[in-house]
Amino acid sequence: MELEPDMFGHRPAAIEHRSYFALYPDPALAQRIERDARDLGRFYNVRRVVRAGRLHVSLHGLQRGPELASDHLEEALLVGEAIRRPPFDLVFDQVQTWDGGQSGRPSPVATVLCCSEPPRDALALYEDVRRRMQQAGLKAGPRTFSPHLTLWYAPGRIPSRRLARPVRLRVQRFCLVHTATGVDQPDYLACWPLKF
Repeated sequence: MELEPDMFGHRPAAIEHRSYFALYPDPALAQRIERDARDLGRFYNVRRVVRAGRLHVSLHGLQRGPELASDHLEEALLVGEAIRRPPFDLVFDQVQTWDGGQSGRPSPVATVLCCSEPPRDALALYEDVRRRMQQAGLKAGPRTFSPHLTLWYAPGRIPSRRLARPVRLRVQRFCLVHTATGVDQPDYLACWPLKF
């Protein structure tokens, strides 16, 4: 389906829909991270940071494409229902630029908050979701997991550094979400509490 041009003849960018499992900070923490990212970004001439409502830690993606495909959503909901894990803390103590191993490429790269030591419970949650997805016939992410929160995408890199005040994210639930290009807030399809 081709998008219609606006009254000035500009065609809007194609909309991409994504669905994935993710962890979200509470709204107050998300606002603080956005504010701190803006302050840091100004120093590096970054004008746009990830908005508070979109800050998340991705676990596993389901699909991306021009429309939300519901083919695998039922299986994904069953995967979420099957997970039993306790709550845990993620401590983001570093800021780094990740370029997917393609240094020097001209396109924007991600600057992220990351953990020098991801907790075992985070790795176990990631692996449980991965294993259950594979059992359900869904394509899951890679074997390794590096929890991170993306602050912005920009062409320039910043030097890696430790944070003077680490950011502690208490993870008490994980969610299945749908996002689309240009939409500020994710659509929470389902959330599951982490319990002992």
